[in-house]
Amino acid sequence: MKQNLFCVIIVLLLTFSCKRDDDATDAQKKLLAGDWQRLEVQDKLENGEVNVMIPSLLTPGYGFDVKGNFEYKTGFYKGEHFKYIGSFSHYKIEDDSLKLFYIGDNRYVNARISKLTKDTLVLNYQKYNSYYIKKKYDTLNIPNFQQLIISGGMYGSGSSNVFIKEDGTVIYDKREWTDTILNQNRYKATISKKELATIQTRFKKADWPNLKKTYGYPADDVENYQVTIIKDNRILKSVYIAGVDQPAVLSWAYIPTSNIPNMIRGEIVPKSVIDIENFVLKNSGHSLALTNSERYFLSYQLSNARVVTTSFLELYNLENNDTSVSKITSDGRYYKFYFKDKTTKTVDIGYNFLTESNLVNTFVKHE
Repeated sequence: MKQNLFCVIIVLLLTFSCKRDDDATDAQKKLLAGDWQRLEVQDKLENGEVNVMIPSLLTPGYGFDVKGNFEYKTGFYKGEHFKYIGSFSHYKIEDDSLKLFYIGDNRYVNARISKLTKDTLVLNYQKYNSYYIKKKYDTLNIPNFQQLIISGGMYGSGSSNVFIKEDGTVIYDKREWTDTILNQNRYKATISKKELATIQTRFKKADWPNLKKTYGYPADDVENYQVTIIKDNRILKSVYIAGVDQPAVLSWAYIPTSNIPNMIRGEIVPKSVIDIENFVLKNSGHSLALTNSERYFLSYQLSNARVVTTSFLELYNLENNDTSVSKITSDGRYYKFYFKDKTTKTVDIGYNFLTESNLVNTFVKHE
C-alpha cells in the first residue's frame, strides 16, 4: 500500500513539473509572438549592458507565432547559387534555449534566451549576443494593393519581374539556362488566398503609402529593385531600392515576394517584345525615365491594348528596344507604332497612363 502511494506521489510530482514547464514555455511563446528586428550594437558599457542600439538595415529578423512557427524575414537559401527556398519554418523552446529549424541547412540552430520581455529579445549564439526589438505596426488604415510589380536585378544587367494581381494571378519572368544560352521566359500562375494575404500584410507592415521614392544609389555591383503599387490602372507608389540604406520591413516585404518564381510553377505565356524605356516630350528637351517596374506595367498594358484607328495629338516619343519599330508616339492614352516596313498601328490602353499616375509634371530637362 505504501509502495502504491509512493508511486502515485511520484507521478503527481512529475505531472506537476511537466505542467509547470509547459506553462513556462507557453508564457515564453506568448512573449515571443510577433516580429523582431535585429539591432546593431553601437556601444557597450563595461558591465556588458547595451548603451546605444541602432536598427540594422537589410538585416535578418524573425516573426514568431505561439504555435511553434516562425518566419526568417530575409529567407532561407540553399546550394551553390543560393537558391531561395522560402522563409517559413518551425521552432521549439527547451529550458532556456530557442531552437530554430533552418530549412536551408536542414538542422536546428540553438540559441540561449538571455533576455525576453514584451519588447526586447537577446539571443546568445556561442557567447555572442544578438539584440532584437519587437516591431509595432499600425496597419488598420493602410489599404491592400490591387496590383503589385517588383523588378529586380543587378544594375545594368537586366531585370526579372513579378506582377501580382489582387485575385492571386501572378505573371513573372524567370531567367533559365539551356546549355550555354540564357533564356528569359514569361510565366503565369496562381497563388492561394492565404499566400496573397501574407504578401498584402508584409507591404502594409512596410507602410507602403509613406515609403520614400528612392533608397540608396545605383551601382554596377549593387542589386537594385523597383516596387510599383497600382490601383485602378493608376500608379499609387513607385520605390527605387539599391543597397542597404532602406527600412528593414521594406526588405522583408519585397525580398520574399520577388522570389516567388522560385516557389511556384507556372505555364509559359506569350511575352511582349516591346520594352518602353522613356517618354520624351517633343521639341522640349524634357523626358521621363520610367523605373523597370513602371516600364513593365506599361509594356503589359500595351500588349493587351485594343487596336484602333483613332487620330490623336502625338505629344511624346517613346524610346524602346524593338528592332522592328522606327518610333512610337503617344499622348499618354493612344500609342502609334511606326514600323520599319512603313506600316503603322495605333493601340488604346483605355486611359491616360501619364495623367492617371500623376507623371505629367515629373518630366526633367536633359543635361
